[in-house]
Amino acid sequence: MNYGIQTKAESIAARDSLLKDEQELVEKVKSVAERRRSLPLGGQLKEDYVFEWANDGKIGKSVRFSELFGDKNTLLLYSWMYGP
Repeated sequence: MNYGIQTKAESIAARDSLLKDEQELVEKVKSVAERRRSLPLGGQLKEDYVFEWANDGKIGKSVRFSELFGDKNTLLLYSWMYGP
């Protein structure tokens, strides 16, 4: 595939430019992660919500939010939303 690059020099320049962008992206991710770690812990839940299991053969059995993650006291949630 050519991708519009005509010479070896242009190809090297394009790869060098991409490498620079990737390195900047990694540094930005590290910076954001450091800022996140410096924030105070989140607040307490208003109540201990009750859910119903939907896997592992436990379908329909109730479980409290406080029981979902064992002895872990921190929950980090990522949400990816895609367009139509």
